[in-house]
Amino acid sequence: MKRIAIAWTAVFVSLHALGLTTDSHGAGLLNVARPTITRQPTSQTVLEGTDVTFTVTATGTQPIRYQWRYNGNNLAGATSANYSISRVESNQAGNYSVVVSNAGGSVTSQNAALTVLRNPARPVIVKQPQSQTLITGTTITLSVEATGAAPLTYQWRKNGAVISGATSPTLTLSNATAANEGGYTVVVSNSLGSVRSEVALVSLPVVFVERRLPSIYSAGTQLNVTLQASPPADASVYAVEDRPPANWVVSQISGGGAYDANNKNVKWGPFFDANSRVLSYVATPPAGETGAKEFGGIASVNGVGSPIGGDRVIRLASLHPADISPADSRITLDEVTAYGAAWRKGSVWPAPPNPISIDYVTRGAALWKDGESYVLDPKIPAPPLWWVNVQSARVAGLLRLSATGAEASSPSVVSHLPPAFVAGETFQVRLPIRTTPDVSVYAVQDQIPAGWTAQNPSDGGAIDTVNNQVKWGPFFDNTARELSYEVVPSAKPEKTVAFVGVASFDGNTLPITGQRETRASSRLGSKGAGVSGGQFRFNLTGSPGESYAIEASTDLLNWTRVGEVKFVDGVAAFSDPAAVSIRGRFYRAIAQ
Repeated sequence: MKRIAIAWTAVFVSLHALGLTTDSHGAGLLNVARPTITRQPTSQTVLEGTDVTFTVTATGTQPIRYQWRYNGNNLAGATSANYSISRVESNQAGNYSVVVSNAGGSVTSQNAALTVLRNPARPVIVKQPQSQTLITGTTITLSVEATGAAPLTYQWRKNGAVISGATSPTLTLSNATAANEGGYTVVVSNSLGSVRSEVALVSLPVVFVERRLPSIYSAGTQLNVTLQASPPADASVYAVEDRPPANWVVSQISGGGAYDANNKNVKWGPFFDANSRVLSYVATPPAGETGAKEFGGIASVNGVGSPIGGDRVIRLASLHPADISPADSRITLDEVTAYGAAWRKGSVWPAPPNPISIDYVTRGAALWKDGESYVLDPKIPAPPLWWVNVQSARVAGLLRLSATGAEASSPSVVSHLPPAFVAGETFQVRLPIRTTPDVSVYAVQDQIPAGWTAQNPSDGGAIDTVNNQVKWGPFFDNTARELSYEVVPSAKPEKTVAFVGVASFDGNTLPITGQRETRASSRLGSKGAGVSGGQFRFNLTGSPGESYAIEASTDLLNWTRVGEVKFVDGVAAFSDPAAVSIRGRFYRAIAQ
């Protein structure tokens, strides 16, 4: 049987060399005509964005196959007698050819050159950016509209200097300040040229009245509004109009001011001098008022108006986000455990913030532990510390706020981790916690580098796979602990990685300090004795594709470079001729 197979193959090759083949059953011989191209694909010159089609015509024994090429490389899926390009781009210019083949052989067409011309349209600005008056804390948007051959590019400038990253038709200045004053232009360009816009001036008016508001309001509760007027020295006459939110009741207006019910403004003046004044009134939001509210107003001196500066927005006094079942200014046991569990898992909570913030978790837990019922203290500027417990002597207005780090000796978390690691090898992160007697509740979270894996957290810790964090607590005590977990670096990590974490004590959040960075390293292991001539082979553990310098020493203090290897198969092969005459030799691999 083997002799028959070999003989048949030899016969087949011999026939094929003559341009003949057998039919599907090997029963007879057929003549196969090699393909002949009767119409070559033709070169074309087109405008960018045009549809292009190349065509070839060939004769020969069927079936005939086609494979189009671009600059000598096969084009995927281009296997018919026609090859089309929709809305051609300039980077598709080049030589196109086609290989025509059948069972008798193949033939390659001539090159058809494709030349792509850009649309000959220089950029034209059809809408210039407009000058604007800057109000501190607001958002300013400058925009331009232009036409011309695509692609158009944009570069904004301030006072002639390029603004880094400002390369779109719109320039947004968020939370604007006096530093944003100046003249803004934009240069619009394409391959045919560029054009510069007119100057748009962003100017800051002379603000001489500043408003002061509480940070929060409660529906139906009075609050004081104060305006500090400090006119310029050349003021001859000035006046002030302040506009509280619609439907708020105004009373107790100072300084001879009056309420204009038609325009819903509080008005003072005119004052025929340049004296500074403190103006005030009481505003009462209606019962059932919700959401953030905004104050407006204008002040005018010597006929020139300017917006009232200072505080503009006031927020509704809110409940702690854990207080949802029911929302009743009281943190219950079920609410505490549900909120803490959602934080540990990285789950989305019905009330913001999301992701859940660790300081909200410890503050809510402390409120539950220290009395459950709570109120919002407007003297404290921001959450979560502005939620405070109500003591039993509530009728006297006594509130309790857990001690902050400024009021007591500060707690701390100091990290311990190795200064170097090896890709894929597990190491431990230790986080000793120091607390103080004032602490009621605390929790800890540590961020794992992207692509790394955490495991085996101590003390009931949880791994939040949504946010790639390790989390502990909340602990309802002030017991010092040493928390720890294991981490497995990715197979190909960055050379230097950083861990970032925080601990929160009763709503006060502190960063984890100590050793927070570690550097990629390697490990050499024995792979038998060195061969003659000082040639060595060691097992190498490291990052795939990484290059390592091999250094040698006789005393582990002074090191000499003897070679370089690249991590490919886990073996470090190098030569050290000096080892032949030295009795003891140490080696290490250092990432480049």
